[in-house]
Amino acid sequence: MRVVAVIPAKGHSVGVPGKNKKPMLGKPLFLWSVEQALAVGLQTYVSSDDPEILHLAERAGAIALTRPSNLCLDSTSTEAVVKDAVSQMIAEPHIIVLLQPTNPCRRAKDIKECLAMVPKYDSILSVVPSHRFLWMNSKSLNYDYNKRPSRQNLSPQYMENGCIYVSKYNGYDNRLWGEIGLYVQDYWSSFEIDSLNDWDTVEFALKKMKCQLT
Repeated sequence: MRVVAVIPAKGHSVGVPGKNKKPMLGKPLFLWSVEQALAVGLQTYVSSDDPEILHLAERAGAIALTRPSNLCLDSTSTEAVVKDAVSQMIAEPHIIVLLQPTNPCRRAKDIKECLAMVPKYDSILSVVPSHRFLWMNSKSLNYDYNKRPSRQNLSPQYMENGCIYVSKYNGYDNRLWGEIGLYVQDYWSSFEIDSLNDWDTVEFALKKMKCQLT
């Protein structure tokens, strides 16, 4: 069975300029995802329009795929990037592991455990549990405020954290399809980078996780 990791890492970014190659605890941000995928033994592809990112990816042991400029827009979907990556592979994969560089708070064991769920599910996403009281405008979404429960008795809900997506390949029009499984991660995995403030938080989270790859 051909299982591959795809890491989309374009050169430009609005919230944090050049964030994918900006050093995070001593190495370019996107390399955290590359090293985690390689630690699992996955054939790892990095899709980018940035020559430096492509060079660093190859030096780390990944396969560099040049992304066309029309797939580097802020409006470009990740699915479109993955489909382009697959079109450049020698053979279609059976399973795709999507690792987003902006969500590096994962361990290699998390990827392994997601892959172990594949026989049961068509696609898997990583999540973190939430016991917060949620509102939209003036309406409560997940509890009756007239009978306010204790937080620990609130029905469990899960937040998509963007760390890991595993999918049996079926054309990749959507990363999630068919029978969907949830892989629960801990609190620290919930942080992602969209701004400079996020950068500091993720850096702290990686230190808290002791920067483990295994």
